[in-house]
Parts: sequence; structure tokens; C-alpha cells
Amino acid sequence: MPEIVVRIAPPACRNGTRTVAAEITGFGKDAVRLWYRIADERPIAEVAVAHAFAVSIINQAMAAGRDLVIEGPLTAGIVTNLHDYQRAFAAWMPETFRPVAVRARTLLPEMAYQPEKRFAVPFSGGLDSCYSARMLSRDGTLGALVSVHGLDVGLDRTDQWNAVATGLRGCAESLGVPLIEVATNWNELAVRLPGYLGYFLPAVAAALLTDQYGGVAIPSSYGYDQLVLPLETNPLTDPLLGRPGFPVRHHGAEAHRIDKVEGIAGWPAAVRQLRPCDQTKPDGTACGRCRKCIHTALTFSALGHPVPESLGGVLPERTLIEQFPLTPYSTLALQEAVAAARRRGATAEWIAAVEERLATSTLPKTAAEQDADELRRRLDYVLGGATMRSGPARLFRRIGRALRGRTGPRGLPAWTAAPRKPQVGPTWAQPEGPAAARSPRGRAIHVDAADLRGRALLHRPGGLDPAASQLWQTLARAEPWTHIVDVGANYGEMLVDLPVDAAVRLIAIEPNPHVCAYLDRTLREAGHAAVLVQAAVGDREGTVALTLDRTWSGLSAASIHRTESAGHRLEQVVVGMTTLARLLDDGRPDPGKRVLVKIDVEGQESAVLAGLGDAARFAAFAALVEIRHLPVRDLETILGVFAIELLETATGALVPVPDATPEHLSGLLATGRFHPLDVVLRPRR
Repeated sequence: MPEIVVRIAPPACRNGTRTVAAEITGFGKDAVRLWYRIADERPIAEVAVAHAFAVSIINQAMAAGRDLVIEGPLTAGIVTNLHDYQRAFAAWMPETFRPVAVRARTLLPEMAYQPEKRFAVPFSGGLDSCYSARMLSRDGTLGALVSVHGLDVGLDRTDQWNAVATGLRGCAESLGVPLIEVATNWNELAVRLPGYLGYFLPAVAAALLTDQYGGVAIPSSYGYDQLVLPLETNPLTDPLLGRPGFPVRHHGAEAHRIDKVEGIAGWPAAVRQLRPCDQTKPDGTACGRCRKCIHTALTFSALGHPVPESLGGVLPERTLIEQFPLTPYSTLALQEAVAAARRRGATAEWIAAVEERLATSTLPKTAAEQDADELRRRLDYVLGGATMRSGPARLFRRIGRALRGRTGPRGLPAWTAAPRKPQVGPTWAQPEGPAAARSPRGRAIHVDAADLRGRALLHRPGGLDPAASQLWQTLARAEPWTHIVDVGANYGEMLVDLPVDAAVRLIAIEPNPHVCAYLDRTLREAGHAAVLVQAAVGDREGTVALTLDRTWSGLSAASIHRTESAGHRLEQVVVGMTTLARLLDDGRPDPGKRVLVKIDVEGQESAVLAGLGDAARFAAFAALVEIRHLPVRDLETILGVFAIELLETATGALVPVPDATPEHLSGLLATGRFHPLDVVLRPRR
């Protein structure tokens, strides 16, 4: 049977660092090399190194369905824990994972747990890790902070990482503990392999290499009362990543985000460098515009604290709040922020804006909430409501009939007391049938009502991003286009109202098989003779592993954005991949083509444009591109090839930005003058 084999090389010490590396075979024809480099030359026990590599690659082995062979020493406790870890994720995500055997060259006896030693904490500078670090420091059990370069900040972004690391070192120094700095190429390898759920596991593995401490404390992302499994990090499976002599604990789940903000607000070093998200700007600060940054900034304000400079130092503008993507977790965070602000008697403008946004929430109720609503209705029925005037005898007869299942309130069946079937994964309400949203021109947009993005469209006829929709419509009317291509069409809301002439070749691309049927129906009913392509688009032809976000379909991508997909139901599939050049090759000469493209592929926009080739070969070319999830290095590449234009929100005009750089662009978008999510690209001629 094919196996995943991890061959661990002898450690190498150089210039004050120690590198542990392994050659991994079994994922394809070629071996891959995974390494961790620690800024510390102290020896690391062989079992700690083997343990770290086993944890690093366990998800990929499960997704490949191949036994994991570690050519190094483990303990029986590690093997047993990883077996239980696998059983949990295979139960939660059976379409992606199945348990495999974990075997080691040798099994060592367990070392005794040393409770007098303190914990190492994976430390990103985010709210969760800052809270755990400060609380563990207060109770005297914090031993070290562990930073990892190569995860949210790429290995090639040394200046950016140095800026981040400066803030992390300041936090460690203020707590009187060392910052153990680790670098790894794990993310560069794992995003191309099956089983990628984010970069939680290499952060744990890096901390496992600090075996001079007593164990690892993993900062919680969600409270105990907020858990919707599966979650990559959670209090059930995190401890299964440790070993009896070096435990892993899940820390901080007793606190909500508002508690964590209050817990670190008096720690200047943490507030100064706070990074709630992993969309780091070139200067090492947080993006200040994503879901996590926005509700963190609002929570600081709600509690009467200044908005941290690392989040821009000012409250988010109203347009960002109005477009705020609501998830169960962010909804709770905003509700708690508003409640805290109201208790303080605050009257800031953002409070009303958030309340208006929450009022438009389309989140379905959980099973527990449905049960509670049903119980209230039944009790109201039994007791006769506010107008009940009957005597005791009639009341008790009505109670008896209801409890025996012979009657029930209008719209509900007789109460049989049958237990609700347990649900695994997010407990979203399931659709009873097909649903259709309406475009601004009244055309049907067919959606899956079990998808929260589909449900959001049902309640927002103008679309989820009206500014981008208007910009797309303006571009469509600006030229006599011969080809219009929507890469990442989703349910087709950007295409359904387009003024498309019959001579225009309209191409809709959507790799998500759960969405394509709805997209096809939408376009057919709108009268568009569109070519529907169920494939991914990139810089080459072939296949690619795609992670489908079944909770919010718009986040599906070849590389899931961890912070926004946390807690969502994910599914992995392999789909075909093509290029824009291939899609536009219809036999007609390129110099006569006028091409308009929309690209929204969750951070893979640079690869899509690379597969186009030289856009200047066309008579005219324009692309509407989402830049929210673009890594800085990809943005640099794009800006070197294309001229960029921004939408001025007050006038609706497109404003050219000559010789733009990522830093210059970030500064312009931070002013609030321009639409922050999408830009227009044209070839430099």
C-alpha cells in the first residue's frame, strides 16, 4: 500500500540557528523537503523533532488516504493521540479525511510530565495569542512566545517580517520571556497538497520543537459556547496533538472577543502591534479593513479605549460596516460591542450603523434556537396566550391534549416529543426548495438557500457589493467588447443584468459544482447565450485541489483564507484548470478582440492574469480585480504589468494611479476616498 514516508535529516547548526528538515515522499513523483529553522542552537530531542513532523503532515496523510511512516522515534502516547485526532476529523469531514496508520522507526518510553516547567505559546500578535500570553504571564505559567515566519508572511517578505517581529519581540520583552523565532517552508508545500485547512498545525509543530519547556498552550479562537465543529483548532482535538510528557492545552476559550480586548487593553506593547488578521500590510500592521480588524476596532471603542494605531487609529468608515460580512462569530462580536457601548451611554455614529447592519442579518437559526422558538409557541398555545380566560379544567385538558401529541399550534405538527436528529458540522437551516433573489432589473438569480452567501443575496436585491456591481456595469458599457469573461461567477449576479449584444462572447467560469446548476439556470432565464465553464482558472492547464466552503460559497478557493473560513464546513475536490489565454482562443485574431474580464478568485488573481499572457495584444483590455486577499508580492507583480485605476466613491469616476506601489495603493485606500475592494487594470502600452 502506498505510504507517506518522512525521512528526518540530522540537524544543522549555523550562525546561531538550528535547522531540522525532512524529506517527504508519497504525495507525487518527486520528494519534497520540509524544514523548520529555529533561532536557537540548543539541542532538540529526537522525539520532539519526529513529533513535530508527524503533526505537520497528519492532515495531508489523512486526505491522501496513505499511512504515515516517520523514520524517527515517537512514543505510544503520540501515536494514540494522533489516532484519536484522526477519528475526530474523519467524523466531522468524512468527504475529506479518513484515518490512516501512524508508524515510527522506534517507540520510546514516555517521559514524565514536568509540571514545574512553563508553557510555550504560539504567538502571532493577534488578539487570541496576546490574551493567552498575558493571562498565562499573570498566573506564572508562561515560559516563552514562539513566532513563525513563513505562514501569514511569506519567507520572501523579509522586510515585512522584520517589522512584524519587532512588535512581537517588544511583547515578549514586556512580559519578561524570550521570543523563540522559527521559520518554515510548510505553507509553500502544503497549499499544493490535499488536506490543507490553514496553518494551525505548523504553528503547533514549531512550538513542539521547544522541548526545554513543559508543554504548549494553544490560544483559543472561539469561546466554549461558540463552537461549531469542525474547527481546525478546538478544545477537543488540540490536546490530542501533544504527548503525555509534553502536553498541548487549549487556552482562553472561557473568554469572548470582548473579554480578550478588555484583557489586553492595558498592555501597551500588545496594543501597539496588534494584528487581529493575517492580511499583513507592508509595514507589518494589520489590514484594518477585514472582518476581524473591523469588529476588533469597534470593540476597543465600545469599551472606551482608543482604536489601536496598528488598526489605523480611527474607527472604520460607515461603508465598511455596511458591507461587513456577517458570520455567527462576527455577529456575536458586534452584538457584544454594541451592548457594551450602550451600557456606557456612548452615542457614536458607528453604533447605529452596526445595529442597522445586524438588523439585515440573514443568518439562519441554529437547531437549539429553532427548538427554543418551537417550545415558546407551544407553551403560548397551551396557555392560551395573553387572551386566555378559561378556568383550570379547560387549561389542563388543553395541556393533556398537547402533550399526548393530538394537537399543536398553527404551522407546527402535533408534538410527538421525538428527538431532533443530531447534526454534525454547522447547524444552518436547510432549504425547503429552490430560491431566487432578484437583480436590480428584476431578473431571477437562483441560489442555494443552504449557502449563507445565497441567503444574503435573497435579502439584498442590490447585490452584496453595490459599488463593484455599478463599476462592472460602467465598464461593460464603456467599450464595444467582443469578449466578456467572469472568472468566479458564483450565482451570476454580476452577469445577469449586463447589456450584452448577441455578438459578444460571454464566458462564465465557476469551478464549484454545487453552484454551477444555479448559475446555469440564472443565465438561461436571463436570455444570455453564455458559455459556462466548470473549472478553475490559473497560470497553467491541468488539475488543482479546490477547497469548497459549503457555508459561504464565495470563499471557496485553491487556498482557503483561514480567518474568514474559520468554523465553516469545508469540502475538498479536484477540478480541471484552464487559462484565460485558452478560453479566449476562439480562432479569431487577438488584435481584433476587445476583452473585459472580472476576476474574483480569493487571492489567486495573479495566477489568473499570468495565464492570460500579454494583454497588450488585444485591441482593448480591462479587468475588474478584487485585491482584498492578494499577497503583497502578487500585487507587486500585477502593478509591474498593468496600469491601475480606482473608483472614487463620491463621484463614481475612475482615477488613474500612475506608478503605483503596494504601499502607495494601501495609503490611498486607507483614506476612504476610493472603493477599497476592487480595482480596474489596463495593460501598459
